[in-house]
Formats: sequence, C-alpha cells, structure tokens
Amino acid sequence: MSDDDVDLPPPSASAPPSGSAETLAGSAPCVRCGRGNPVDATFCNGCGAALNESDAEEDDPLIGRVLVHRYQIEERIGRGGMGIVYRARHVHIGKVMAIKVLQGDLARRPDIVARFRREADAISRLSNPNTVQVFDFGSTEGLMYLVMEFCEGKNLGQMIRDAGELDFKTVARVGAQVCSSLEEAHQLGIVHRDLKPENIMVRIGEDKKPVAKVLDFGLVKLRENSAGITLTRAGAILGTPYYMSPEQIRGEEIDARSDVYSIGAMMYKAVTGKAPFSASTPMGVLTKSLTDPLVPPSDRVPTVPTEADAIIARAMEKDASDRYPSAAALEKDLQAFLASRGESMTPDRPSISAVRKRDRGLATRAEVERYERSIKRRGWLSVVVSVLLLAGIAGGAAYAYQQHLKDNEVLDHEVEPNNIASTANRLPPNHPTTGHLGRRRTATEGDIDVYTIRNEAGSRAVISFGVTGIPNIDVIVELFRRGHQDPLRRANSAGVGEGERVPNFPINGREYQLLVRELWVDGQPPTENISDPYTIDWRIETLEPGSEREFNDMLEVADVIEVGTPKRGFIGWNGDKDAFCLASDSGSVHAELSGIPGMDLMLTVVSRLNHDSRRIDNEGIGGAEQSDPVDGREGDTCFEVQVDRNEENTALANAEATYTLTLVSETAGASEADGEADSETRDAEGAE
Repeated sequence: MSDDDVDLPPPSASAPPSGSAETLAGSAPCVRCGRGNPVDATFCNGCGAALNESDAEEDDPLIGRVLVHRYQIEERIGRGGMGIVYRARHVHIGKVMAIKVLQGDLARRPDIVARFRREADAISRLSNPNTVQVFDFGSTEGLMYLVMEFCEGKNLGQMIRDAGELDFKTVARVGAQVCSSLEEAHQLGIVHRDLKPENIMVRIGEDKKPVAKVLDFGLVKLRENSAGITLTRAGAILGTPYYMSPEQIRGEEIDARSDVYSIGAMMYKAVTGKAPFSASTPMGVLTKSLTDPLVPPSDRVPTVPTEADAIIARAMEKDASDRYPSAAALEKDLQAFLASRGESMTPDRPSISAVRKRDRGLATRAEVERYERSIKRRGWLSVVVSVLLLAGIAGGAAYAYQQHLKDNEVLDHEVEPNNIASTANRLPPNHPTTGHLGRRRTATEGDIDVYTIRNEAGSRAVISFGVTGIPNIDVIVELFRRGHQDPLRRANSAGVGEGERVPNFPINGREYQLLVRELWVDGQPPTENISDPYTIDWRIETLEPGSEREFNDMLEVADVIEVGTPKRGFIGWNGDKDAFCLASDSGSVHAELSGIPGMDLMLTVVSRLNHDSRRIDNEGIGGAEQSDPVDGREGDTCFEVQVDRNEENTALANAEATYTLTLVSETAGASEADGEADSETRDAEGAE
C-alpha cells in the first residue's frame, strides 16, 4: 500500500483517600485527584480531568486528526483555563509530545493572535532544564496551538494529595528548581502569573530525588488581555486564588516578586497540606490573602523546621518590597537550607545508557530542530532536482496530458478497482454517482469504495456529503484528507438500510477522499450486495446568515452568538455537539432551543471562568428547551446543544433538520411588559 492509500481503521482510577483534598463549600471532588469543583463542572479545576470521563474523548473532534501535517492528536490529557492539552505524535519522527490547543474564540481576534505569537516566541526561547520546552507554535484551521515537551511523572498537586504533606527537604529541592526556571524567564521579562502546584510537573530522577519542570509560561497574560481585564469581571476570577499575590489580587502591575509570592504559597501548601488562606468562596480566599496574617507552617505541622517558616514567610510578605527581590535570592536560601542538611543540588545527569533505558519515545527539542533543519535541506534539494528534471518533463508532456484526461474522467457510476486512494474515482461536486458494496476483500473486511473530491480554490469552504442507504447494510461514509490515515469525519448514525449525510463541514485543503463501506462487526462476515446500488454525492454549501460555523464541537472552538439573533444548527453526526459563546456583554438573558422531530435535544449553560454548568433537558423527544436567566458575559457565558443519548428512542443525528437557538434579553422582556402595563393603565384611565 502506498503512502497515499487509505489505511482503514478497525471495526468498531480509584478515588483519593478521605480528607486528602481541600474543597470549597458545595463542591464535588474530582475522582482522579480529589480536588473540589462546582457540582455541575465539566472539567476539574485542578488536574484538568474530565469529570464525566466516559464522554470526554468520544465527542472530541480533534482526536485522530493531524495538525499542520505533523502532529497527530492521540488523546486528551488535561484541560485548563486557556484550552485543552493533548498527547500527540510527530508523524515524521515518531516521537510523543504535548499540544495545548487554545480557545477558539481567541484565534478569531487578530490582536490576540499577534499577542499569542509574541508570547509564544518569547517562551520558546526558554532553555532552562526545569522549564517545559516549547517546540513549535502557530495557528491552523481556526485553532491556535503550542507544541511542548511531554512530561512524565506527577504534578506537585497530585504529590501533595497523595502524601497529605511533604518533607521540607523535598519541597526545598523542588522549590529551588522552580526558582531556577523562573529566574531565566524573569531575566527575559516573562512573569508566569499562574504558578500553582498543578503547573509543576515532578518526576523522580536517577538519584531518586525529585526533578521539577514548570509549565504554562506566559499564557495567563494572554488570557487576561483577551478578556480586557486584569483580575475580575462581574466576580469572575482569572488565576488561582490560593496562590495569587496581593498586588495581583488588587489588579496592580506585577513583576517577578509576584511569582516569588506564588512559590512561597505553593511551598506552604506542600509542607502543611493546606492552602495558606482558605474560605468557602474564591472571593473569601482573596480577601483573607489581603488582610489576614500568615499562620507559620510549623503552627500547623510541628515537624516543619523553623528555617521553612522564615523562608516561606519572607516569600509571602504582603508588601512586595519586603519579599525576596528575585527568584534567584529565594533559590539561594533554599539551597543553603539543603546544604545545612547535607543535601546536594547537583543536577540530575544520568548516563547515556540510563537515558536510553528510560526513553519511551518522548520528543526532545534537539530532535524536533533536527527534523526542521532536514525539511529546509530537502526544500533546497527539491529545487535542484526540479531544475535537472526540466528536460524530462518536456519529453513526457504528451503522456502526462493523456494521463490527466484519464484521471479526470467523470462517470455516473463507480469503476472498480477503487478500494485504495491511488485508484480512487473522481467525484465532482453536484454529481451523484452510484456504486455497489459488492465482493468482500477478506473474511473480515468487505468491499471499500474510494472517491476523490477536489476543492479547486484550495481555500476554506463548507461542504456537505452523504450516501444513500442499502437495504441490508449499515453503511458508513468517511472523509479523509488525502494521504492521511485517520478520517476527519465519520458518518454512522442511521443504522441498517438508512443513508448517512454530514452537513456544513469545513475544509481548507485542495484534495480529499470519501470512503464508503459497511460497518463491520466482529464475528460476522461482511455483507455482499451486487444488486442494490448506493448513491454518493457532495456539494459546496453557502452558509446563510445565522447558520452555525463548524467546527464548534467544544468550547475552545465555539461559534459566537448575539442576543436576539437566532442561530440555526445541525446535529449532523453521532456525537455532534454545538457550542456557542456570547459575542458581547448582554446583561441578564435566557436561552430558547427549538426541538427537532424524533430527537431529544438538551441544552447546557456554561460559565467558562467559573467552571460552572447547568444542563436543561425537560421536554423529551421533539420538545423545546428553555434555560433560566443567566448573566450574559462576553466569551464566558456559553451554550451547548447536543443529543441526550441516554434516551433510548432518540435519533442520534439528522443532517436535514435544523434547530434554532435564540438568546432573549430579560431586560428587553421586562421593558416590554412594563410598556404593556403602562398602556393598559392609560386605557383604563381613558375609559374612566
């Protein structure tokens, strides 16, 4: 099979110990890390794990896709305030790395994209061994991404939750390494702004001592600027309350000393198992951080040495001028403590054989840079080869022209063999073509038909594609980017004898392939049907105003919605979820979702900054749903539409029927009601 040929996919944690996690009142603990979260939260504020693990990846449209022809998304490994983190594999060098895909609403603003590139360029220059290395960054298909070193081990928050409290020698070693990382960043003018235990990855080195790496440099600054605020808007907090410096809480300009405070707060949590200041609400935590005196760690845990009390107290002084002036100064005191206990801060330098033994195929910056250099060399080589081949091209022009005519022949029916990419039939837009799922290829694989479709402009377009049903077959249609092994979209929601269709699907390349096959079932031979044809077609769509913009399957790539302007959307395939976020602050609003016959739609209202969500599913199949009033905030207040798949009799998708989502202003409604009441009063007075 050639590189262009389609490789078909095959047919289709325990809870933490009680009391190990500090929670806010009225919250539910994460089953993976134990951290408290709002009852209706979708993802854990601490470790990023999906609180409903069973649905986390099934609905994720990025799983399996290849970004910028390099990075194949394998699985979701976490989520934070800026976006989702995935494990990915570089398809050319075969090594594993991490990709953070940032919020889609950010990628639609040129000023934020420009700022992201500046911030990402700065943090990609960080080379300290205690900093997670950034390999690549950019934007593609409406997404902004950051490619990073994949870190093994646990984050510091998990270590604290597992142990309850850590020995200060361990904490001092980790803290000194964090300081080393921060000092390089501070020298380059980069302030982290969101240091917390979950942003410190720790593995055990060859000397059995902890090795720390700091994550997420520079991204909180991007988030703050994208929101147009420094700390809060309508009570929403940017940052982690337990570890924020007083000046950051007050919305003042911050510098390296704010990160020093956060390091001190993290060390406090690590040695005591408790945050320095705690309350039942985030705002309560912030207030205590500004006003309450710090309780020495040894008052809470008597085994904490007095040196720890002094170091942490100085790092956490409320007045920045009283703190350590730099991360380097704090690191010096931590190293002095370790030296007094006979501990060395010699860097972990394992032997080459030990490195090879530990290597699990994780990418390094050197490997990525070698690959990029090889790409440039191959680019120059291709120029030389092209010049040498000019004479040969002239000699073969006649043959090439004849082959071009053959490749572009347009038929109304499939021509076998067409079961791999290199023998695919051409399928023009608006040109229905018939085919058969005939003789099976093996005892376990049935017939496959592949069609090439071309987006002649090569720029972004929206298409729909589909296949009609075959009486005794559960037919599938899949869309591939040419040369890729994983489908961009698979339509399989209607069942035996029914057709499949995908509406309003965005593409931005020149050439794709549609693949038609049966849904193969383990233990059952594939079906052969040479008498009943299917019809396959595709077309370029023109989106009408008010239509949803795919991909909007998750909040990071949500479409925007305005109050009073309805959005029409499809649940176009099994697992399709549509997300919409407010385009501007809108006061109090409620959402009205129309029904689709045969389908049980449910509506979820999400506050992204508060990590809070409320699900509305009251009316059943075909029924409309309406939310309670919520405070409408730009980019924060969002709405998700999806099928309730727990309803046995619901359709899972319908490419022909649309729903309508409308946001209604409560203020406008009240004004109209007041106006009607005033009119009735005037009419009554006139009658008197």
